[in-house]
Amino acid sequence: MKRKIWLVIDMTILVVLILTGVRLFHDAKEHALNKIDTPINLEITLKDVSLLSNQSVGDSWETGLKVNEHKLQVGNTLVLESFIDEEITFNAGAVEHDNIPDVGTSNYLLKVSDLNLAEENLLEMDVSVKENRGRYSGNYARFEFLISIKRKVDFYSIIQELI
Repeated sequence: MKRKIWLVIDMTILVVLILTGVRLFHDAKEHALNKIDTPINLEITLKDVSLLSNQSVGDSWETGLKVNEHKLQVGNTLVLESFIDEEITFNAGAVEHDNIPDVGTSNYLLKVSDLNLAEENLLEMDVSVKENRGRYSGNYARFEFLISIKRKVDFYSIIQELI
């Protein structure tokens, strides 16, 4: 009987310690997310580029994304050091390859403070390319760029906030 009582007491203490540790970890993480004067690392990934529509504009394409002048290809990740009061510039583009290339671009300025730093943020950018000549002149092709932005937080920085 005494053994069961001590087992229940030990388990209760263990659960309380775990819950306290989780709460302290969460509080430190939230505190770290709100520091203005500390640089943060953002992982920016170009997840996908989709051709949503193509009204006979072309069939040979090149697409690309620049993030603060850093080129990013589909599937690649850029780690960008930033501060909460800064902005990130996104420039997306598509080029149709023929004798006279058709080009479309889109630009977006994102404030880091607008991001939810506790989770993944998704940014969708649309790029339209207009056919510039020939019998399909005036037709459009439309691309969608899907970009993931999330804060890279390592365990060490969270532990530093606890101390």
